[in-house]
Amino acid sequence: MAQGGGEVYVNAVRYRVDGEVGRFSFLTHRLERDGEVSFDSAHDLFPALISKGWYLTRGFKEVAMVYGSVEKSYRKTATLINRVRYQSTDGTPMRTLQEQTEREGEKLAAHLAVRTEEILESHGLDNIAASKSDKRCLGLVRPVQKSAPEVAAAIAECTEDHGVREEMRANPVGYEEPTGSVNISVDDVGVKRQKVQRKAIAGGVEAAEQSSRAASQTKFIHTTVAEVQTEQGRYVLSGSGVMKVLWRVLAFLLANGLTTRQVICFVDGQKSLHAALAQVFSYFRQWQVILDWYHLEKKCSQLTSLALRGKTVRNQVLDHLLTLLWDGRVESALKYLAELAPEWIKDAAPLEQLKGYLERSRPHIPCYSVRKKLGLRNSSNHGEKQNDLVVSERQKHNGMSWSETGSAALATLATAALNQEAQRWFQTGEVSFKLAA
Repeated sequence: MAQGGGEVYVNAVRYRVDGEVGRFSFLTHRLERDGEVSFDSAHDLFPALISKGWYLTRGFKEVAMVYGSVEKSYRKTATLINRVRYQSTDGTPMRTLQEQTEREGEKLAAHLAVRTEEILESHGLDNIAASKSDKRCLGLVRPVQKSAPEVAAAIAECTEDHGVREEMRANPVGYEEPTGSVNISVDDVGVKRQKVQRKAIAGGVEAAEQSSRAASQTKFIHTTVAEVQTEQGRYVLSGSGVMKVLWRVLAFLLANGLTTRQVICFVDGQKSLHAALAQVFSYFRQWQVILDWYHLEKKCSQLTSLALRGKTVRNQVLDHLLTLLWDGRVESALKYLAELAPEWIKDAAPLEQLKGYLERSRPHIPCYSVRKKLGLRNSSNHGEKQNDLVVSERQKHNGMSWSETGSAALATLATAALNQEAQRWFQTGEVSFKLAA
């Protein structure tokens, strides 16, 4: 008999906990008065469990997910944590760990999606198909640039030829002051998609339907990773889709008061990415796309190999072409390609393709040599490095294939770990959405 009347009963189902000290369960109790439950420790004292689920402690999530699943295979992680907890037989199964990790990543992704929507709405940007009158409403009218004497001195260090200096000064890409700008690197990474399992049943209807669905899917799952970086620190964002990630980047800039800065985007030459950037960052008065030097060099190398006869000719042309482009002299580069000796050309089509590529990319090709002298970035390798940390190092091993939800969940948790947000998320169910030093 309980104080104040009523009967105390033991619940039939034990309360289940997966913690860093072990996997265990214990009894819970309920208090009934007049046939009604007035208190149940399984719901009122402890977080309610769903179906056959387990309560995961913050310590377990940190050890099993951040230091486990995000970095190594589920099988290795399950074996390690169960060995450390001395639970080789009744520990956490590998498949359960996988489901727990994916569920946590999905919850975090959903939270970030809601956070993004709330921030955009609070700034009147809830309609992503905003009218042209709403565009270019953010940022300063004039970006903060390196001083003219500083730029002139850097150009003078690069060459003594006055004609070359004039062409370098005419390059349309400016030289931003790092303290007045925010650097954004964007890149995609793909991992192998799991094959859809087919079941042979009567009539073969289900098998045919699943076969059709499998054929319509691509062989790879693509994750977009973006890094936002200033002198204060950096923040990494990821998601399945370029537009989704870029809107999240815009929300992050708004939330951190970075919209008064010039936006500098470091990307490769992918057309669809440029179009997506134009759609999102046209809200800014000042933003600039800079073509990553590595991708420019790679593109030139590939197309000259297809266009020119022999290794000797190709290397001679490529060396001179890259020298011109390193100094941002696109006009001279196009003229040089147009005047190549006919006997050097094996196939004119790749050569015309290269000319078109350089012409289209002209507004995004800076004087790389001058930027290097000024201590400015020339590469999107920051974004590619985040790709390695978020996706490639964990998900791109021989024999590995992934479901969309599984790949995205792991990537989301990996970004939380990089941003030093994981502990806060496990504790409060929220993220700070602030630059990590």
